[in-house]
Amino acid sequence: AQQALRTNEEKLRKLFQVLPIGISFLDHEGKITEMNSALTDIMGLSKHELLEGKFRQRRYIRSDGSPMLPSEFASVRAREEQKPIYNVETGIIKEDGSTMWTSVNAAPVDVADVDVVVATIDITERKKVEDALHKHRERLRILSRRLVEVQEEERRSLARELHDRVGQNLAA
Repeated sequence: AQQALRTNEEKLRKLFQVLPIGISFLDHEGKITEMNSALTDIMGLSKHELLEGKFRQRRYIRSDGSPMLPSEFASVRAREEQKPIYNVETGIIKEDGSTMWTSVNAAPVDVADVDVVVATIDITERKKVEDALHKHRERLRILSRRLVEVQEEERRSLARELHDRVGQNLAA
């Protein structure tokens, strides 16, 4: 039984380390106690910086660009509401001024010193593509409206010219 337990624990540890999703365990005070390497890559901070809480100094925004309050964080909500919180889109303004976008899921757990488990997914590229698509869609809408206006102007111009020619021919 102990060997099976060690084998399962090793499997879970390897899975924890190879997942492309940032995983972190938070204690009862909201401090990170453990994380995988994907989280350090996503956040652009070292393990030491994450454990120190350097990420808290960054500004966080909602998908509409307005400031996000700490009470809106998935981890805080999961702890307070005692239920899993899914897909909280969070913009993180880094020290260099660039914005990184994440989708955060959090769930309360009651295991030893762990209060909440958090899964963080980098969605920056997806947001860039969505923004570009939105801009192209808006541009297409403007061009379509302009095309209709040009067609109407051309119709009026043709109608005027035909009217003038026919009027002159009838007068002649």
